Amino acid sequence: MARRLGRVAAATISGRLYDLGSYPGAVLDPCTNAKVHGEVLRLPDDPDVLARLDAYEGFDPSEPRRSLFVRVTTRATLTDGRTLACWVYVYNREPAGAPLLAGGRWSADEAR
Repeated sequence: MARRLGRVAAATISGRLYDLGSYPGAVLDPCTNAKVHGEVLRLPDDPDVLARLDAYEGFDPSEPRRSLFVRVTTRATLTDGRTLACWVYVYNREPAGAPLLAGGRWSADEAR
């Protein structure tokens, strides 16, 4: 499925990124200077792709309160300074005890 997503650009969002072990969890915070680094991807015109991404991220649109992550809209800042609205999956729990990734970056190579 990943090959069906088109790369737009590297980007940041305002928030904090936590190390949850085998994956990261972003928590949005528009009032912080902290940034979460990632990529903006373009989805194909196929609703099945979004449904598959939701399932992968543990998001159930019919029960967002019970979902591990929720898909929300936020503003992303591209490397060239432009901003655009995009979806992001944010952690839907309190990250209590999870290490903060101060640089706002996560790598699968560094996962526990």
